Amino acid sequence: MANPSSSVQSICRLLDYSPQAYHQQQKRLLKKQVNEDLIVQQIHGVRKHQPMCGGRKLFIMLQPFFTAQNIQIGRDA
Repeated sequence: MANPSSSVQSICRLLDYSPQAYHQQQKRLLKKQVNEDLIVQQIHGVRKHQPMCGGRKLFIMLQPFFTAQNIQIGRDA
């Protein structure tokens, strides 16, 4: 595989999927993973001090963090 980008282009062409759509999807997946990692770190921080904190209360406590990081997430996510 001499040129990886041409490989992506040829695979996208085979699947009738534009390379731009492929790269946008990769960017969305990376952003989602980063957000999940940030959220888990925050949850561990809260649970360290309040191990019995429930999901709803935890969600309410993390709202300022979500707003600051521009993360939109529901309580059950």
